[in-house]
Amino acid sequence: MTTYNLELMQALVSERSSASDIAGIIRHDIAMSAKILQLVNSAFFNHATKISTIEQAVVQLGLQMVKNLALSVKVFQDSRVTRITQGFSIEAASNHAFHTAAVARQLVTDHSLAEDAFMAGMLHDIGKLILAEKLPDKFSAVRYLATTEQIPVHVAERQLLGITHAEIGGYLLGIWGLPYPIVKAVTNHHEPSRVPERTESGILEAVFVANCLVNEAEIDEDYLEEIGMQDKVQTWREMTSESEMA
Repeated sequence: MTTYNLELMQALVSERSSASDIAGIIRHDIAMSAKILQLVNSAFFNHATKISTIEQAVVQLGLQMVKNLALSVKVFQDSRVTRITQGFSIEAASNHAFHTAAVARQLVTDHSLAEDAFMAGMLHDIGKLILAEKLPDKFSAVRYLATTEQIPVHVAERQLLGITHAEIGGYLLGIWGLPYPIVKAVTNHHEPSRVPERTESGILEAVFVANCLVNEAEIDEDYLEEIGMQDKVQTWREMTSESEMA
């Protein structure tokens, strides 16, 4: 890791970093600055006026949200996944991550959790990047098994690897020092029922539902009933559809 990357990563996960610290570091990375400004000016954030600088983004969205965006963008920028890794596209993964994050941010009813829900949504599939980069042959084998057997990718991963991309991603984020609710959400976003606690508005629940909605997948009705959200599916789907058209 370069000195710049190390400085950036340390600043992004530190609670002591100020707005000027973050803005100053991000300005050195033109590609990151451009991507963050593209995201904050998208329909998901629905700003009346265009945001043209990182400093403006901090004022409009808050420091923590900009830090979350920067860390997420950096993860995708630094990925060394090659074009020949079958079944994986950095661009598609990045778009899916942002869409999931935006929906998860809307789903949490406790607004104090919105930024962490967004962060967890952005990084929920980071384990896939690791598998595609470090174990491309096994990654491709997992995709093949999932397709031929018509089973979810995380089920195929457990059969072939004994571990899922969700668990790999959660482990990495734990090493990075991200908050436990984010680590828990990433680790369990395909299997939330493994977690004993049941809430309506938690980060894990938001990321699980958001991922299902964005993938247009069926949502576990038994789990929804356990957390008291079985009557909200249609509202969620309409909300997701509206955000896609915006």
